[in-house]
Amino acid sequence: MTWIWGIVLVFLAAAGVWDLRTKSVPLWWLFLGADLAAAVTAGRLAAGECSWVTVGLSLAPGILLLLLSFITRQGVGWGDGLAALAVGALLGPALLMELMTAALFMSAAISAVLLILHRARKNTRIPFLPMMASAAVFIVALHPPT
Repeated sequence: MTWIWGIVLVFLAAAGVWDLRTKSVPLWWLFLGADLAAAVTAGRLAAGECSWVTVGLSLAPGILLLLLSFITRQGVGWGDGLAALAVGALLGPALLMELMTAALFMSAAISAVLLILHRARKNTRIPFLPMMASAAVFIVALHPPT
């Protein structure tokens, strides 16, 4: 599991930097992550390490983010949903939910600070992929993978 966390950290760190600097993430990077996640998932399924139910649960948050992106007309970016799909396939449902929860709390805290300091308004867009990357670092520091 250690090497998977390494992949997740590199994938999210690069995506987070792109998201911060350009407010977008190259599709080739997101598809590279998705292809790698699909290969790892196929290997796990073939080895009997996970079930189709687990795969579905791992992909559900990413699918929900993509649906939310469509409904809100990119209020939530497509890149957030695609990244969540890739990370969910790599980490599994439990670790993905831990990561997403931590990222949402970080996003809320930073948003609150920016609002209090009058650096943002209620409609200011805060990139989410850097929060996911920070949450991944936090989780690995909190309980290192074995």
